[in-house]
Amino acid sequence: MVEIASDPKKIRARLRSYERKLAEEKKRFGAYDDSAGKRYFVGPLHLLLGDQDAALKSFAWYEREFPDDMGDSGHYLCWALVLLRSGDEGKAKTKLRCAMLDNRYMLPKLLGLDGNEVGTGPDRDGLALMQLEDIPEAYYSQWSDEERAWAAKLFMSETWTKLRERFSEIEALLETEPRGPRRTALVNELYGLKK
Repeated sequence: MVEIASDPKKIRARLRSYERKLAEEKKRFGAYDDSAGKRYFVGPLHLLLGDQDAALKSFAWYEREFPDDMGDSGHYLCWALVLLRSGDEGKAKTKLRCAMLDNRYMLPKLLGLDGNEVGTGPDRDGLALMQLEDIPEAYYSQWSDEERAWAAKLFMSETWTKLRERFSEIEALLETEPRGPRRTALVNELYGLKK
């Protein structure tokens, strides 16, 4: 599990280090070679420091610099929270949906739900469970009871339940669908559901 210190000085030091290394990559290569995933921590670390404006700027930077990036579920979770707090509920819903579809276990964990109750049984997806362990606990603790209630209402809604079901259905179909127009259409639908 990725540990994030609770001491603001240590968080700031880590944040400055990541920002410096990312800037050096951009300067040296003209692009980012961020195989370590530092880009996924910048916005959330600003959130943990309580600097909503800096977090929003960091997420905007990420969106501008990595437009085709697949993203990271913990990153999306923090992004949704910052957008919700800034009053942009529409975009917050989109980022929360991305988080939910990126890791089917994360929102049940945030909401204190048993994965079996929401169709994410423990044998369903071992990789997603392993990735869940990499999401810092501090990302969950930032959510207030009111914010969790907002997320729960969306998560348990009929619309989002159907969305999860269709996403899982497409994933299952893609396991055996050969290359061709039908597979391309399924892949496009799968990624369209996130956006």
